[in-house]
Amino acid sequence: IVKGVIEVYKQYDGVETPPKTIITCDYPYYYPDSAYYVNNPGYGWKFEESSTQLVPFKCQFGCDSMVQIETIINIPAYSPDFEFAIMAEETTETLEYGECTRTIFLENPLCYHYLIARDLLSIDSITFSNSIRNNFEFSPGQHEVIWTAVDPCGNVATCTQVVTINYPPCGAEYIIEDVEYNVYNTVRIGCNCWLAENLDVTSYSNGNECIGYRSYHDNQLNREAFGLLYNWYAAMQLQEGSNQVPIVNELGNIQGICPDGWYLPSENDFRNLTENYSLPELMSNQAASYWLGTSINNLSGFNAVPGGYYNGQVDKFYNLYGNAYFWITDMSNEEPLNCEINYSCPDLIFNVTSKQSGYSIRCIKDTRDYIGSPHVLVR
Repeated sequence: IVKGVIEVYKQYDGVETPPKTIITCDYPYYYPDSAYYVNNPGYGWKFEESSTQLVPFKCQFGCDSMVQIETIINIPAYSPDFEFAIMAEETTETLEYGECTRTIFLENPLCYHYLIARDLLSIDSITFSNSIRNNFEFSPGQHEVIWTAVDPCGNVATCTQVVTINYPPCGAEYIIEDVEYNVYNTVRIGCNCWLAENLDVTSYSNGNECIGYRSYHDNQLNREAFGLLYNWYAAMQLQEGSNQVPIVNELGNIQGICPDGWYLPSENDFRNLTENYSLPELMSNQAASYWLGTSINNLSGFNAVPGGYYNGQVDKFYNLYGNAYFWITDMSNEEPLNCEINYSCPDLIFNVTSKQSGYSIRCIKDTRDYIGSPHVLVR
């Protein structure tokens, strides 16, 4: 009879099975496969409580032995030989253009339960919870998710997972060129990336010539300051006088005369501007002579300029320095609408208008680029 003291550690068999202990011993006593156990062949000798027992073993050399084993049940979690730890990797994602939040279904952290033998605990026996209560919808910014794991014996482990959500490029370092290589600044307002300047292009993105545009009083200086005024057909990329409807792309947007990967705004797009800023904060303050009002500050960077409009029915121009007018894609009883920013009115105005009239154009970045659209400069 060989007497020895062998420490016995917890063995977890899953949530449904109560924790049990199993003996461990060194050579020449085989564990668990090669040794012969009277009460549990092939699985090892298990103890439900601390005790001292005689256990029969078969030796490698054929000599049977009786080993007196003192079992020590339930080594506490604070033992230096015990470590329960979880780890979650940092996650970083970039939103699509126009996307405000992103739902990310985070996987449970990696869970390690180290024993003397460094065995990996089955993750099925661990209960996980997190500080966001499984609400995996993230807005732009950096978020810390605190994970907590509890094993079947009540031991607790925690870790922090960092989730970073980025906006796609827009703003000072995201400069756009149209098909004629005119350069435009961009600005992010809400979830959208807008052109921060009025469109000033005379060709469509496919290279076809556009007709139906004027600069205010056909003056080059006005064109440089305010861009071009387009009639509805030119804006929607339709033949003059056509009864056709504008082409809607697979994302539900109308590109019209906008550069590839950009689209004409709707009434809702303009209304969303005022959810973030007042009208004076949308109006350009580049020069004192641009607007008749004095309280403007362009805090948004949208840089709306009072380019007036062209009345194609009477062939006259109106409201330079007073109002800004933009085409939108909405219709009312088959008549087009524009969006008006008036120096003396605190709210956006949406007007039913003529398809022959000329207004400014702003474009919004589409959810994704289209193949063959090279006109993006990143500084």
